[in-house]
Amino acid sequence: MYLLNSTKILEYQHQTYGPYLHIKNFSDKQLKQTAYYFRLGPMYKLRNTNNWIELSIKKPVIEFKPGDYFIVQSFESFRLSEKVLGILGISTDVVSLGLRLINAPFIDPCYDRALQFGLHNPLNETICINFLDVLG
Repeated sequence: MYLLNSTKILEYQHQTYGPYLHIKNFSDKQLKQTAYYFRLGPMYKLRNTNNWIELSIKKPVIEFKPGDYFIVQSFESFRLSEKVLGILGISTDVVSLGLRLINAPFIDPCYDRALQFGLHNPLNETICINFLDVLG
């Protein structure tokens, strides 16, 4: 096992469905030395509902009132081979806003879709995040 670095991740992105990892909606700006920073996608819903809401040009912001808990999706979709295990971490951007990102610590081998997370506002103030803000 080895850690994929930015050179290898970029190499796989330029192949049609690279052998180990492919990221749909990939952006060079999100690539760091040994990490890829994924962004807030267009779909979200309030916890315990089935009604997905889509962010748009007219409404590119999710407003978290105190205590709100939303399920959100990443803008990027990830396809991992059976040989790759993704490790997740939270972005300091999200932490500095005061939001809690609730997620599993790993992306399983053979995963092939957008990521889903919980985002919770534990503060007594409203917090806003924008479409394409970095989550982790």
